[in-house]
Amino acid sequence: MAKEISHGTNWLHKENIVHRDLYWCDFLGLSSGRPHFKDMTLPAIILHVSSCKQESPIDGTLNDFINLYNDAWNYYIDSRPDTTKILRKLDCIRPVNLSCPD
Repeated sequence: MAKEISHGTNWLHKENIVHRDLYWCDFLGLSSGRPHFKDMTLPAIILHVSSCKQESPIDGTLNDFINLYNDAWNYYIDSRPDTTKILRKLDCIRPVNLSCPD
């Protein structure tokens, strides 16, 4: 899902369409399949995020994806990857071949 949203946002940027409240770290977090900070109260979330902290990755998350997520949460905005770099990295991440148990 992060890849599709990133492609859409990249298109918005290329077309010079203005948007608000879209952050790469939010998109990357969507891939966990669970709501951000689901076990926290609103004041705790505000404190957590305003302190530049992020959600811990769920078990089994690929290291490449965790690294990209961490880059998107970089405290220094100018050090965060742009849409092109995020898409390039997402294209290189290959999920593990998961199979259903018998």
